[in-house]
Amino acid sequence: MRTRTTTETLSEITGTLSTEHDKRNIPMLNLRETRQYLKESDFEPLFNRLGWDNHTQTLPITVDETEYQLIAIAQKRGMVVF
Repeated sequence: MRTRTTTETLSEITGTLSTEHDKRNIPMLNLRETRQYLKESDFEPLFNRLGWDNHTQTLPITVDETEYQLIAIAQKRGMVVF
């Protein structure tokens, strides 16, 4: 990993990140879009942009005698996000 100077422009940094991501086959995320997903707690499209697959499953859990239904939003290689 190289050290970046404060004189580098954002486009130069973004170009470097994009190249590094392309080599590892990881989708490049738009920082503004990602922040908006997180701010709005809108995780399904965020995981989809990260290359996770859609997943439909519910998981009933009980906490202090109250039952909740967890709803899956994405999965990758067996790891499920509720």
